[in-house]
Amino acid sequence: MTPLNLRQLEAFVAVIETGSFSRAARRLGLGKSTVSTHVAALERELVLSLFDRAGRRIRPSRAGAALLQHAREILSARRRAEASMLAFREGDAGELLVAASTIPATYLMPRWLAGFRAARAGIRITLRVGDSRDAARMLLEGTVDLAVSGARPHPPGRFGIHPIAEDRLVLAVPPRHPLAAQRRCRPGDLKGVPFLQREAGSGTREAVDAALKRAGLDPKRDLACACEMGSTEAVRESVKAGLGVAILSGWAVTEAARAGTIRTLPLEGFQDRRAIYLLTPAGRSLPPLAKAFAGWVRRGPKDD
Repeated sequence: MTPLNLRQLEAFVAVIETGSFSRAARRLGLGKSTVSTHVAALERELVLSLFDRAGRRIRPSRAGAALLQHAREILSARRRAEASMLAFREGDAGELLVAASTIPATYLMPRWLAGFRAARAGIRITLRVGDSRDAARMLLEGTVDLAVSGARPHPPGRFGIHPIAEDRLVLAVPPRHPLAAQRRCRPGDLKGVPFLQREAGSGTREAVDAALKRAGLDPKRDLACACEMGSTEAVRESVKAGLGVAILSGWAVTEAARAGTIRTLPLEGFQDRRAIYLLTPAGRSLPPLAKAFAGWVRRGPKDD
């Protein structure tokens, strides 16, 4: 069998991760026909079909799923080798690959990455965004060098876990909601009230559920979930529209609270602080640029 071609593997992984040839082409900066050619050549060399195509949906075949992890490991090793050689040859250069969950990706990472890059104009940064579970998974798979998450990952033994910031959780209610007239609420006041929440796997959801349980409220039994949503922004806008109430990151509702389109209230007996974590891969050395970023963030000069 002909040795596996790195460009073909890169195209194959990009198609799987993006779900289409056109999105894979945009990610790689190639033409769609070039991506298709790379994938077709890989299938010919392996004498295997790597995708199950049903209409417009593309999924890996059994052979493709078996190849995927190996391909990611090969590409991850290549990236680490390239980053290391670039660092030795040019100093602070190369590509920084970071995954972040929704809240830190939206409200922390832009400022942190801008501060880090200010003295390193030659670097390239890729930020991939998902929920906390996605961020941890991408780090384990080797598709990113570091992850920033709003929840402690599972299993924790596979990660280095470093608290780097703190978020505050607040109860957000529409300005004309009956609860808005109160100065503060008790967790029991939420019983029977239409409640909006993030999806399972979200660090915010995990932190809210844990804090409510400590305050004596069972989220599954006691809350009337009106809607589960895949982004904090969707939850916030739904609160503004009057769909229900929610417990959200303080960063996410600051501007709406100032504008008066949302009212925020403290909850009695509710632990409203949660940590934001930098995750590193246990047992795997970091590329030089990722190591520099991890050290920079952990030292705390994020407001430079």
